[in-house]
Amino acid sequence: MTWRYSELWEIQRLKNIIIFSWDNETRKKAVDTLASYRKNAIPTLADIASWTAWDNELREYVLDKIRQIKEGII
Repeated sequence: MTWRYSELWEIQRLKNIIIFSWDNETRKKAVDTLASYRKNAIPTLADIASWTAWDNELREYVLDKIRQIKEGII
């Protein structure tokens, strides 16, 4: 398995955890881990923000991570 393929696999796994988990702390930890992939994570984070529109707290957390990536904080 190539490095790029394994990274995409991990990004998809984290996305599934965020979408299907009931525990907000687990979701936030997965968002933090996903954000560590920086630019490669932005499309997935944007997708997650649209999937979690019913949970304003998590949605704002995801949007804040996107902002931090774009500003180079992460």
